[in-house]
Amino acid sequence: MKKLAAYQSLSALISPHCEFETDTISPEEWDELFAVANSQYLVPALYCALRDNSLLQRPPEMAVAYAHEIYSLNVERNRNLSKQLEKVVCCLNSVGVEPVLIKGAALFVEKWVPDPAARFMFDLDILVPNSQGKRALSTLLNDGYMVPDKYQQLQLEEGNHHYPPLQKKGEPALVELHIRPLSSNCRAVVTSTTLRHKAKKISLGAEANAWLPDPTEQLLLMFLHSEISHENHRFSLLDMRHAWDLPWYCRFYGDAVNWEEVEARVTVSGYQKELAGYLRLLNGFFCMPLPSILPDHASHAERHYRRVCRTLKVRRANLILIQQFIKSLQFHFSREMIEKRYGSEKVIRLQLNRIRYLLYLLGKFRKWSSLSKLVYSFRLRMRDNAGR
Repeated sequence: MKKLAAYQSLSALISPHCEFETDTISPEEWDELFAVANSQYLVPALYCALRDNSLLQRPPEMAVAYAHEIYSLNVERNRNLSKQLEKVVCCLNSVGVEPVLIKGAALFVEKWVPDPAARFMFDLDILVPNSQGKRALSTLLNDGYMVPDKYQQLQLEEGNHHYPPLQKKGEPALVELHIRPLSSNCRAVVTSTTLRHKAKKISLGAEANAWLPDPTEQLLLMFLHSEISHENHRFSLLDMRHAWDLPWYCRFYGDAVNWEEVEARVTVSGYQKELAGYLRLLNGFFCMPLPSILPDHASHAERHYRRVCRTLKVRRANLILIQQFIKSLQFHFSREMIEKRYGSEKVIRLQLNRIRYLLYLLGKFRKWSSLSKLVYSFRLRMRDNAGR
């Protein structure tokens, strides 16, 4: 089984919409499929799909045993995550902060996947008002949370949307404390105000109160986080772990998602092509029905789907990282970005300003320690997208 075929087979198996025939898969092809699931942190989801569709007898016995063990560990991990989330919310409530549970953290309450243990989570994302950010951070630090060594250099600069990840000894996951839901290029679409305005209040325990986003807001948040903040659309990548959420989420909420509002919001921000391309990916890989929006961008969506398929054929993650780095350089030295930085319009002046920007970068990163920080932050941002 080729790499692309393994991605397609895996996505069909774990989707709530596809009917996939497994009779023709050989033991070697099952190995490739499980390898892709492992690289995308989807082994628990694959195990649940095989179990729920009475297909556990199809893959090799050793592969099924491995998947069952990973699933069992994730059951325990998610149980501890749920307890950790409740304690974090209680801690914040003690100083008058009621957070909004965003992205995966909301799954513990909403359970849009039939078996929540099918989803593996790296961290818990919670949103607090900007005005209460420092108070919330101080409270968690006083409770024993700290910034791990590998994240010490990631400080909250002006305009960033969350503090460096926090970790507490004995707790299973990092906590990402947001003061804004998304990075600056997405703020025109989803803001703390829009999330709070439509959110519903829930209780995680006797003394733990938080808020859940409206389904339309949560869907927009999930799309923007993957395709814009993580730049998956620009780099023609499919983040399967996050993409897998959307078909289940839309199936769970159905008509509660207002697609007309989704279209209107992304149109105002100029992200119609990105949304159309993402919906085409969800349709092509997970058989998710396409909503009747953005018909004018169908051709772009189809081209994006083909580009992603070509990217998935690449076997080595380092090659994808190199491609991403080159595209990132092309973006920063593009006419649009140079003119935004220096305000030039004439061709000669544009080229001179490109040289000017290059000299600036060479001066900024003339020391190896500074360059290593740049490379580290780039790899940190891209590692999940490369399937590492």
